[in-house]
Amino acid sequence: MKLNRSNSHFLVLIGDIVIIPLSFVFGHYLRFGNLTELSDKVPFFSLIWITLGYLMIFYFFNLFELKRDQLSLRSILGWAAGVLSGAVFVSFMNYGLFLEPIGRGIFIFANFCILLLAFLWRLLFHQLVKYLFKPRRTAIIGTGEAAKEMAKVIRSHSEDFHLVGFLKDDMKEESCSGQDIMQPILGDAGRLIEISVNENI
Repeated sequence: MKLNRSNSHFLVLIGDIVIIPLSFVFGHYLRFGNLTELSDKVPFFSLIWITLGYLMIFYFFNLFELKRDQLSLRSILGWAAGVLSGAVFVSFMNYGLFLEPIGRGIFIFANFCILLLAFLWRLLFHQLVKYLFKPRRTAIIGTGEAAKEMAKVIRSHSEDFHLVGFLKDDMKEESCSGQDIMQPILGDAGRLIEISVNENI
């Protein structure tokens, strides 16, 4: 599968499938200092439904989508709310419906690990995507009202496109005034090929 922005949420999901059961392994180690009774304290079957439970809640909270403002207070609170809701849901399933629940100490440590590791995984993967998929350098032909509206659309997708500037259809053409157009006029549209090469558009 080729990595791109459209399927990045699927790769985030794969990371969570690894991180969630691994967090319970870490939780057992933090609780007891060893892994000798891991299979008894954290049964494999329990890890399967626990992982599925968290993934379902993460999907409900839209936590598989990479956000532009990963470190904003709103994103962090939304992430914490999703993990907490997952913990509540899995806790209900764990202690309310199953005969061999995982110990509370392991469960608490595991949730701290999920909160930290899954969040760090998203930050790391977000940086990887930004590094691999740099915004496409773009120029707009024209400087009138239509160009202004096009510039707004391009700037609203700043992770995919970088607006380099504008090309005038006619060097006598009047540009939009004010702060609507911040990028420079690159030249005449008749020099499109030359400007495209020079500006790497």
